[in-house]
Amino acid sequence: MQPAVSSWPRRNPIAAFSLLAFGLSWAGYIPFAAYQAGLLHFKVVVEVPMFAQYGPSVAALILIGAEGGWSGIRNLLRKVVHWRVGIQWYAVVLLLTPLIVLTVLGVDALFGVVPDFGNLSSWYTRWSEGLRTYTPSAGLLSWMAAFTARGRWQTLVIFATLAICNGGLSEELGWRGHLLPKLQARRSALAASIGVGLLWSFWHTDPDFWRALFTTGIAAFSKPLVYTIHSTALAILFTWVYNNTEGSLLLPILFHASYNATITIVNLAWGAPGKFSLLVVETIVGLCVVAIIVVVAFGPARLALGREPSAAPSLASETVR
Repeated sequence: MQPAVSSWPRRNPIAAFSLLAFGLSWAGYIPFAAYQAGLLHFKVVVEVPMFAQYGPSVAALILIGAEGGWSGIRNLLRKVVHWRVGIQWYAVVLLLTPLIVLTVLGVDALFGVVPDFGNLSSWYTRWSEGLRTYTPSAGLLSWMAAFTARGRWQTLVIFATLAICNGGLSEELGWRGHLLPKLQARRSALAASIGVGLLWSFWHTDPDFWRALFTTGIAAFSKPLVYTIHSTALAILFTWVYNNTEGSLLLPILFHASYNATITIVNLAWGAPGKFSLLVVETIVGLCVVAIIVVVAFGPARLALGREPSAAPSLASETVR
């Protein structure tokens, strides 16, 4: 039995990754949500779901380590520091989301809907206060909140750190570093992106989803359904970046950080949750439009010009240029 069990992940890499990534994350999300919903009488600190979001990257490291040992893990980590790509791709990952949001704001302005950017004059104070709302803390998040309360530069340091770590580093080793190459080895870049997007969307069943499920029931599933469109459009753009930068993970990490940071900043500018929710929907439409343009311009087979997609070569012999 043992050889059959140990070889199962190699024969079923997509299922193995999905089960492990979801399991690691849900193991932190569900208890915290249950505590927040009043279903548990013992305390579950906010750091539990905070680290549980690293499920995709941890799952990738476990599976790659099991398949290729330390050599495989080193090859994966080399992609994280693979920075020698065209400067235009840094412009894409850092500026694309802000440009989409600014375009949406410009269209809204034509109809007299404009956020109060004066709210951003005290963004660091409001964001620091927001950190203190995440309770109970084992100490790490409380320390971050206290550190940001010292001033705007301290806030900027924590803001940038969380933007890169919570989303970029916590997910991209899994989605783009492991899952995408496995899918692209068998399918077109577009089909692989859709596959990643679907799994990515339902992985976003975070503590808010589980708490809503515990309190409101089936209505909570509206969130992952909305994320399906959102995550699929983003997955196409992330594949486009990944395939055109020779499999760099640094660029998707920065792309992820830029997206999260932009949405957070615009949220602070709006202030009114209803208006911000409308902007999110409009931004998703903008992402879909850009994704369609990329597919038409670069082709669904590769989402790249003149390059084979970055498939999953032998972990022992893979090199990153």
